[in-house]
Amino acid sequence: RPDREAGLRIAAAPMIREPDELHWEVHERGGLRFYRIHPADREPTRRRIERVIAGWDEHDVAIGIVPELCLSPDLLECWQAALRGRERAATSHLRLVLAGSGNVERSTPPANTAVLLDATTGETLAHQPKIHPFNFSPEDLELWRLSDRLRAPIDEDLSRGERLCVIEAGGARVAILVCEDLARLHAFSATLHAHGVSLILVPVFARPTKDRRWERARAEVYSDATGSSVVVANSLVMSAILGSPTPVGTAIAVAPGHAAVGHASEPDDVVVFALDAEPPRVAHERAHKPAP
Repeated sequence: RPDREAGLRIAAAPMIREPDELHWEVHERGGLRFYRIHPADREPTRRRIERVIAGWDEHDVAIGIVPELCLSPDLLECWQAALRGRERAATSHLRLVLAGSGNVERSTPPANTAVLLDATTGETLAHQPKIHPFNFSPEDLELWRLSDRLRAPIDEDLSRGERLCVIEAGGARVAILVCEDLARLHAFSATLHAHGVSLILVPVFARPTKDRRWERARAEVYSDATGSSVVVANSLVMSAILGSPTPVGTAIAVAPGHAAVGHASEPDDVVVFALDAEPPRVAHERAHKPAP
């Protein structure tokens, strides 16, 4: 609770920028086509984990969040080892880490599960599987410039989750919505309101985050309906595919009537939001690297 009273600091990091750090797969079953996107577990991805955690520690962050499709079983082990092995663990303000989402169970069809970790021990506290798939239409693939990788119509290959997990976290009651689940207000708002959820963490895989794009629109509906604050974290992958000039929006924090967008240029850039009695604000963003 002292964390909350002092102004809860929540940070995001893009983690992945290059499309080649992901595997892009197409599978066919029963006359239908499905896509799978998951980390290629390359060494540059692994090396960023310690740098991101150090950035969160440096800025007295209480909760860290990583985007959708940035987690694999091997990367999860890297996150756990980096958290429990760091020297600052005993004195750090970092309490919780949402280490992204991915098929950590190695299931077939794959699950897309967000994993919440204890930042001191690296212990897994909660799993939140994605419940609703995101399916691409021809128009979506054209807009996202993914027509050279995928051919519509194509659906997300997903072992769907069945329920939401609500985490009691002292000064906050937390829920996790994975990307498309944020768009399903009718499915979740009654549950979130009934349980008094005060903070919703949302890892996404999407085009660059903008103030008036879908993330804010959907998050505002949740925020108005439940009174929750919502923090959304995006990677840099789609900005790289679209050729967007950096820095670009990679995170947004939304509270009733207010929003703040954070920007990044590099995968290990850190955006910090302060959530307190005032409107959410960007407390820190490292969106430019100094020249070598």
